[in-house]
Amino acid sequence: MRVNNKLILDGYAQSGGTVASSVWRLQHLNGYSVSVTVSSQSSYGAAAKLQFSNDEGLDGFGGGVAIANWTDAANSGATANLALAANGTSMWNIDGAYYKWVRVFVTHSAGSATLDVRANGKGPDSQ
Repeated sequence: MRVNNKLILDGYAQSGGTVASSVWRLQHLNGYSVSVTVSSQSSYGAAAKLQFSNDEGLDGFGGGVAIANWTDAANSGATANLALAANGTSMWNIDGAYYKWVRVFVTHSAGSATLDVRANGKGPDSQ
């Protein structure tokens, strides 16, 4: 069994605007979970969403090149946005992930907080 566990947004202090996590490659993973942890919040409000892509990337691995084409989870039949407010952790659990890349995109609406996003996936050993 292949397991891939990665921190894709580490200690990001959000007090406005939007932020996208690092791109996470899903090759050989059948399912995964993504957790968003809010800490040190002060009147915080935001919405987090999953985004998917099948772009190739310069080297097929994302190799320092921004992935250009993203689809919001709500447009793909997957779980919709997560509302973020209080300190704590919210999570998505996705089965049957057959796209190449995933990231979390957070849109701020009020206050401030520190965000961590961790992705964990499982699948068969790669061939």
